[in-house]
Amino acid sequence: MALIAVICPYCQSDEAVVENGKSAEGEQRFRCQSEASQGRTFILNPSYPRRLPAIKQQG
Repeated sequence: MALIAVICPYCQSDEAVVENGKSAEGEQRFRCQSEASQGRTFILNPSYPRRLPAIKQQG
């Protein structure tokens, strides 16, 4: 079994990230439990790149 360090794209934490079900496309969804990210969910490789936090900040 290989473990992958998942880092939250919002607060850059890797300690407070837990699995949170699957997306409609079947990809693993994660949730950050740190107070800085306020429980936001994210996917490691989203199929729609316009939803990335870096893209949202441009607009």
